[in-house]
Amino acid sequence: MCLLLFAEKQCRPTDKLVVLCPLQVAEKVYEHVAFSERYDDLRSTRHFGGMTFYFVWDKRIDGLLMDMLQRELYVALLDTYV
Repeated sequence: MCLLLFAEKQCRPTDKLVVLCPLQVAEKVYEHVAFSERYDDLRSTRHFGGMTFYFVWDKRIDGLLMDMLQRELYVALLDTYV
């Protein structure tokens, strides 16, 4: 999570890569979260929604949904899926 905040702060609005810098860092962080199956690390942060959208868009939401089922987060699961 600290890496995501760092990427947001370090890219100046005048930089040509201002859009790419945070997005590239976020993508790498989301990939690591999925690989290590540590979805709960971002669950209570403002980055959880972006991560969920990334996994849905990339058609790789299964790991997150299984994690939510195993943690018995049924209400949150229904809010995410519906």
